[in-house]
Amino acid sequence: MALQVKIHQVVILNICDHFTRNALQHPKNSRRIVGALFGTQMGRTLNVLGSFEAKVKVAGMTNEIDTVDYEYINTKMQLLKEANFYKDCEFLGWYSSLQNMEPLPKDLDIHKGFYPLNENPIYITFDPQKQISGYDLPLKVFETKISTQGGGKNESLSEVAHEVEAVKAEIISVEYLSKNMASSNTSLFAVKLSNTGNT
Repeated sequence: MALQVKIHQVVILNICDHFTRNALQHPKNSRRIVGALFGTQMGRTLNVLGSFEAKVKVAGMTNEIDTVDYEYINTKMQLLKEANFYKDCEFLGWYSSLQNMEPLPKDLDIHKGFYPLNENPIYITFDPQKQISGYDLPLKVFETKISTQGGGKNESLSEVAHEVEAVKAEIISVEYLSKNMASSNTSLFAVKLSNTGNT
């Protein structure tokens, strides 16, 4: 059975907020952002309900991720589980901003570092400045693909289908925010998200 990934609108808003704050803090040299994803998993169906920023070091010239503080992510997840609302949630994967949404060579090594937190994490890449049409959002979802060639085990990141999920409270929030987005300078990603929320 194929992996089914449902990304809630609030997660996309969180990622947009993370990207915007990073761009404002570093207007001349906007850095790649990285964060963690959490939610629920039933069989091969993932519900991505929330996200938070990760502590990382990114190489300025190559935009490769040098290090990730995995312990910080684990600690934050334990704190979230102590909150009544998130008690059934678990770490599901990570996200990062990437031009053209294609993983960089070192991303697979970073991805493997999340295995102690989830044996099969997902990876969401997004490009908020990408020109898009219709109701598509500039993001892709990847999972680990294992193949055996020549007697050895090879791992790679393979794209999987996803859908945007919303509950009534999220739809109301998106509608409210989209009114504020219309009067400010925003990314193309945010504009498309507001259009999606209004359909």
